[in-house]
Amino acid sequence: MKKSIMLGFVLSSVILLAACEGKKEDTVSLSTSSIELSTNSSTRETASSEKIETAIGKRSNPVPVGTTATFDTQYYTEDGSKIETNVSMTVSNVIRGQEAMNYLTSANQFNETPPAGKEWVIFDVVMKLNKGSQDDPYYVMPNFTPVSSNGEEVSQEAYATLNDGEEFGYKDLYEGGTQTGKVGILVPTGDDTLIEFNDFNTKLFFKLQ
Repeated sequence: MKKSIMLGFVLSSVILLAACEGKKEDTVSLSTSSIELSTNSSTRETASSEKIETAIGKRSNPVPVGTTATFDTQYYTEDGSKIETNVSMTVSNVIRGQEAMNYLTSANQFNETPPAGKEWVIFDVVMKLNKGSQDDPYYVMPNFTPVSSNGEEVSQEAYATLNDGEEFGYKDLYEGGTQTGKVGILVPTGDDTLIEFNDFNTKLFFKLQ
């Protein structure tokens, strides 16, 4: 009788231990999934023997409107010294079509009406130099190129003239500095055109809608 009781106890312990191990394995799996979903950067994770690489900022996965992208880049001083830097950039407050045309007309009456099949788009850009130099500035250029949904660079038959002091770029930024301004470009009417920022070291694509 005692042997039967002892055998039953051992079997119960084995079943309980197996159940606990099963639960532990599930928890690890969920934890791994959570890590993969939360690492929304350029890091690489391995799951089920497959490499998963996120690509935020690439044309296939552009930065959403109003989202801040932070990236590493570099620039050079007048004597050719390289300065490693870190930049944050946000594209927001996008207007297009007639609203954008009205804005440009109020800024300068000589702004041109867009050619057939195209419309004006105006957006705000905020750039912050998180890391750089206290002595040698990073020169901000409005290097934005529109790329249409069919993968073609959009030609610019006209250029937007904004209110004095509104245009983004053409300024020096030292470490910790921020620059805010507007950019106006022509895009195909109603098209899901993306904006490519290129400082000749780093390229990022941003959504406009």
